[in-house]
Amino acid sequence: MREVPVATARWAGFALVLALVSCSFSPLDLQGRPCPCLAGWRCAETDAGERCVPDVDAGPPDRVPAVFLLGGRVGLVSLEGGLRDTWCPLPEESRCAEAAWDGERFVAVDGHPGSSRTSTNGYTWTDPLPVFDQWTGSIEFGNGVFLTGGGCGDLAVSRDGAGWTVLPTITGPCDAIRSIAFGDGRFVAGLDSGDWRSSAGGQTWAVEATGMSSDVTFDDGVFRDFTGDNPERFRGPGGVCFSSRPDALIRSEEPDCSFPVDVLPLDGNWRVKVFFVDVLAADYEPSALPPDLAACLGR
Repeated sequence: MREVPVATARWAGFALVLALVSCSFSPLDLQGRPCPCLAGWRCAETDAGERCVPDVDAGPPDRVPAVFLLGGRVGLVSLEGGLRDTWCPLPEESRCAEAAWDGERFVAVDGHPGSSRTSTNGYTWTDPLPVFDQWTGSIEFGNGVFLTGGGCGDLAVSRDGAGWTVLPTITGPCDAIRSIAFGDGRFVAGLDSGDWRSSAGGQTWAVEATGMSSDVTFDDGVFRDFTGDNPERFRGPGGVCFSSRPDALIRSEEPDCSFPVDVLPLDGNWRVKVFFVDVLAADYEPSALPPDLAACLGR
């Protein structure tokens, strides 16, 4: 057997490693560094430089990756990863106090008395459905149910947003629910009094914390309060992270959401949620979309 020189073998091994790395992380960004995008997203040149954007051809053929911005009376969608100048307004029915997504549908709540609507595509919504007599201000999905809360601690639960069961209020006094978060197998509700209460399904509640703000979110495995200076963070495919300041929606591609760039003015509507949804491609064909939305999206 012919022996291969050690130096040659080393260089061959090094070349193989380089080839594997190049295949695993292709394409490269402008500086020749591996592109950080995950499966379903690709590197693309934008006005802000190289960014991760949805790779429509890489996903299921009947689905289109979309980013939705809902809540705070805002309703917008982007089919280009939420980059600057790619957001398009949804119909008026999408504008709500808050929304939640269960993997199949949005459920949005709004109004006084509280009502809800549902949608599978973000632009076609059902007629309003009564929830309870008080105003509805927050909604979250977890443990197979939607849970919404609002004025005087009123609560209601639903499996699909098509019918609601009113639950006992969290507290005796009129202590409004301003926010609801879900994580680690339980809901946590933020009350006007600064109390946080936790529950697995909304039937019975325990004290989670006191002396907090009324705004609670689940972030990096813990419940924390959020403000305009310390906002909620929404992480999506490809390492993309969104959060909001009082004046703008910001976007980052760093794991810790650092080095963000402004992508959308918010005019004080910072209490919004970002949803990463693979919508049905048939719903986003030009013939299916409202004309104004189709024109904005360039469909």
